[in-house]
Amino acid sequence: MTPTNPGSSRNENGNHIGYDGLAIPEAAGSEFGRTGERDAESSGKHHWIQQLQWFSGLRYALTCGILLFTPHGGMTPRASAQEPPKPVNPYASWQLKPSLIDKDKKEAENISGLACSPLPNPVCVLLSDEQSNGRYVRFATYASNTLIPQRILQLLDPISGKETDTEGAAYDQGFFYLVGSHGVEKKKGEYAKDRNWLFRFRPDANKTTQVERTNAIEPLLASLPDIKGFACPRNATAPCRSLQEDGVNIEGLAVGDGQAWIGLRSPLLQGESVVIRTSIDGLFGQRRPDDAKLYRINLGPNRGIRDMARVSGGFLLLSGKSRPEADQEQEQPLPATVLYWSGDSQPAIPIATLMQTGPIQKPEAMMLLSEDKNEWRILVLGEGKGSVTPKEYRLPKIK
Repeated sequence: MTPTNPGSSRNENGNHIGYDGLAIPEAAGSEFGRTGERDAESSGKHHWIQQLQWFSGLRYALTCGILLFTPHGGMTPRASAQEPPKPVNPYASWQLKPSLIDKDKKEAENISGLACSPLPNPVCVLLSDEQSNGRYVRFATYASNTLIPQRILQLLDPISGKETDTEGAAYDQGFFYLVGSHGVEKKKGEYAKDRNWLFRFRPDANKTTQVERTNAIEPLLASLPDIKGFACPRNATAPCRSLQEDGVNIEGLAVGDGQAWIGLRSPLLQGESVVIRTSIDGLFGQRRPDDAKLYRINLGPNRGIRDMARVSGGFLLLSGKSRPEADQEQEQPLPATVLYWSGDSQPAIPIATLMQTGPIQKPEAMMLLSEDKNEWRILVLGEGKGSVTPKEYRLPKIK
């Protein structure tokens, strides 16, 4: 993908405004690295413009971290989260039927995760981080552009359990996996035990006793030098960091090949989002997971991971605002973007800005419906007033 200059625009004369804020006549060209016309008559006239543009483009490229030096001394553009993603409109609007409004309005307006078993008979789990009792997950299925909510499964004992704040969901090898936010109580900043679980169960589970759970992510976060200062230990004697203060908040989860990939909305480390990879056996086994690897990913300013999905060769990352406003009623959400990440040290590549999300004010749940050699099909849900209308998007693959 070709790097572009997000600071470029035009003045009242139709000329481009370059990275440094100086007007560049149209004849000089607007693309990074373009040298303009080279005929003898205009070369002297445009020489200073070419020099300015070259240095301006170079400074922008270095700032974004998108240049690689080649063995021959040249420079090659590399995809970066600084490159603006293309706007993509919904391919189709789905319906949630029967409506969840009549069952639990808070659940209906705060969808935080979605995962399904494979076709032809998909079983799905639909998560909400705001529910009347905060302890259950809802099963669902889908057909003909309709997501069909079904029964619920209590994740914790209905008497002793508190809010699980489940944010991320995944399916792999006959199991669903759900992860709590690992954040603190919103008002007091206190440690919240039941937000620190990772759950696992089979699609036919119908009793709490059939749900496995582990709190192994909690000590894992505390063992990572870059993260532990943002996490809330269970023995904390003072209020911990809230989400507004960059405290730990998990919102993405992907599972496959014996590994769990945990996507953080917060904190950002020097402006970069975080994914932690560790083994499933380590999380659910008797031993403490000691193979964790932390990845830093540039999603753009104040952008964290709101969800993630495994795809062929890597992951799709749904990004949104990392730190919310103190007054959430006045908060202006960032447009949701989707990036492709290969799962290693390579930068994430912007794919799309999701347009016309409608009543989904803050997209938080993304599921891969299918993929082929040309595109990914995804379904997106999130927070929204009234009954949420799921949106299907078709995202072009990188060529």
